Amino acid sequence: MGNFYSYDSAVRVEDVNPIITNVSIVETPFVSNIGVAPAATDTEHKVLTDTIEASGDNARIEGSDPTYPNPSDPSKVSNFTQILSKPLQITLTKLNITHHGMADNWSYQKVKKTMALKKDLEHACLFGTIASGTGSAARRMKGLISFIASYKDGSSYSGQRLSPSIFDALAQQIWTQSRIRGGVALVGAYQKRRISENFASFDSANRRDIVIGGRTLSLPIDTIVTDFGTYEIQLSHEMNSVVPSAVVTYQPDYVKLAYLQGSEPRAHEYAPTGLSKKGEVWLEGTLEVHNEATSGMLLNLATA
Repeated sequence: MGNFYSYDSAVRVEDVNPIITNVSIVETPFVSNIGVAPAATDTEHKVLTDTIEASGDNARIEGSDPTYPNPSDPSKVSNFTQILSKPLQITLTKLNITHHGMADNWSYQKVKKTMALKKDLEHACLFGTIASGTGSAARRMKGLISFIASYKDGSSYSGQRLSPSIFDALAQQIWTQSRIRGGVALVGAYQKRRISENFASFDSANRRDIVIGGRTLSLPIDTIVTDFGTYEIQLSHEMNSVVPSAVVTYQPDYVKLAYLQGSEPRAHEYAPTGLSKKGEVWLEGTLEVHNEATSGMLLNLATA
């Protein structure tokens, strides 16, 4: 008698785990950490910044009349709002068929587009180059890296591997120019490995060695305590992809995300044309940098 094998069955039910695993990169450490400022009310968004006079010798002759230097007003720091959009179109047939792992294909795809939109926002807030825009060219925000001017060093440590002394020198420069201690450091994969593998003597309190079965397990460093404040280390996919040789530091209290009023991340559906459903997820916003001197950047470090 011949066996009736499973291979020959034309009516077998497909076995599919209904849990959908999203393997895309969705981490947005910078945007998620800086917080949201009050809404912008115009496409050109400005913040005020000011400085206090430098210290110096100050001695007054008894009974003398003072001289009156000209006071200074705060200065305005401008940026432009940028529209970011992820369009979405699905045929009605696609929406009407049954799918594994989702009750509503439109809602599922909308969530995916929203996650992708946030990744694009992270990229713009870090690497954006400012443009005022025209009827044929999009407005673009100025990203953090373009704002940094007081300390952006691409030559002093070019080709060198990140070390405790190099990071301490960066922290010193930030403190010298802004009087701010500590903050956050964004790094890619190789620079994060350098920190965890080589900063133990620099910051032993934040690196623990655990002995298991005669073998030592070293836990990675997530914060660095320097002479000029404590820095949280954030591993960034954007830094890893665009500038793996760089370290960018910032102070979250001086950097904020501002959405144009009524333009926070949202979904918009259009009137159907043809046998499909159309829409997009979008936002319009910009980056506020209240004092670029609280940030710093090292470029051209070794990546191997």
